[in-house]
Amino acid sequence: MVNRVRNGDFEFLSNLFDKFFSQKYIRNRLNLIEQRNITGWEIWLQVELAFFLDEHENVMEWMREISCSTDRRVEKLKAKGIIDFWVREKNKSTETMIAIELKQSQSAKSCITAMIKDLNKFYSLKPSEYDYIRTFWCIGVHLQVQEKTCLDYINANKEGYEFDPNHLLSKNIKGTNFSFTIL
Repeated sequence: MVNRVRNGDFEFLSNLFDKFFSQKYIRNRLNLIEQRNITGWEIWLQVELAFFLDEHENVMEWMREISCSTDRRVEKLKAKGIIDFWVREKNKSTETMIAIELKQSQSAKSCITAMIKDLNKFYSLKPSEYDYIRTFWCIGVHLQVQEKTCLDYINANKEGYEFDPNHLLSKNIKGTNFSFTIL
């Protein structure tokens, strides 16, 4: 049951982000970001994604920047963690949501390392804080690399959980030098 749900959420997010990044407007902005060497564009990406989610026919509900408490026995530094997005897919459970963290970097290695840190952060949340999270995913945008290279970066940085390579997608964004990666 759990794997079926995770597979369904992975497919939903793969299609959702494929549509998001196939928008000409987004691709043009990514090209400008690369040409002008713009950094720190994660907030822009979150805002554009919020607009997209608001109009997407398969998204029933979404929320942004949800605060959760960490289990201080696991994560010693911070008492709170912020999850970038919670998304509820239409015709799915009204009790649970998909949690999404977004990352961006020109460097695939830096981006994927940050994504893995977010996965580790998720596993440090108090269990009572995430019982309504159906699945947790990181989506990163970075310069293109081979999917195998992404897997090497993941394996070098994962801690405390088993990574399923069937739930990895790294896809080139057409018309740009960027890829988006889901894990």
